[in-house]
Amino acid sequence: MDPNKSFENFVIGKSNNLAYQASQKVCEQIAHYNPLFIYGGIGMGKTHLLNSIGLEVGESKKVM
Repeated sequence: MDPNKSFENFVIGKSNNLAYQASQKVCEQIAHYNPLFIYGGIGMGKTHLLNSIGLEVGESKKVM
């Protein structure tokens, strides 16, 4: 996990706001958002969001 790719330093825009909000929600209620499917073009922040989720839930769950 890359500690530089967290929710705190994610740049939110029109194109990725919904994915950002869903990614934060999955950290709170993982069963409700199972599976979470992140889809988008190059440079939209998919890897950053997945890394952020891993950092957030990695404290209490196993992350692979």
